[in-house]
Amino acid sequence: MMLKQTFLINKKGHSLFCLSLFLMFSGCGFQLKGQGGLVTPSARNQTIAITTTTGSKDMALALETHWLKNGGALGSLFDAKWQVNLQPVAVERFVLTRDQAGKAIEYQVETKVDFDLLHQGQIMVSKQAKTTRLLPVSNSELVASYQLEQEAMEQTYQTLADNILRQVVQFIKKRDDFAD
Repeated sequence: MMLKQTFLINKKGHSLFCLSLFLMFSGCGFQLKGQGGLVTPSARNQTIAITTTTGSKDMALALETHWLKNGGALGSLFDAKWQVNLQPVAVERFVLTRDQAGKAIEYQVETKVDFDLLHQGQIMVSKQAKTTRLLPVSNSELVASYQLEQEAMEQTYQTLADNILRQVVQFIKKRDDFAD
């Protein structure tokens, strides 16, 4: 009988714990990643064109992929109402930590990209997206460091694409220009 009561208390305690976690996460704005997407249902009917200058082709590809993954459509300059014009990506590295011999063992990479949002050929807003990452330096394994930096740049482009997409969608929502 004692074992059965303990089980019931633990079951009630577990249920109460799960309920409190659910309420805590729902109250703080927690959202699961996945199909929710950034592009609103009315924006799915819109097309944007992404243009780029020299030095931001990888960034443009990341933005295109992110836009499509979130339910948007891509078009050409002739049929898209909105255009995102990416400027060259700027990358700066700063040494954060050095070892006793003075060699860098950790550095910070700050990546920025300026972009213009155009509506039917007219610049509506000029903005900047930026992100910062910390990267360790492995002097003994230069190839591994290079691969780590390449992976970090891919993640950085994804982060910047998310940042740009949020800014673009937010601006377009403010204009309430999705419904023609």
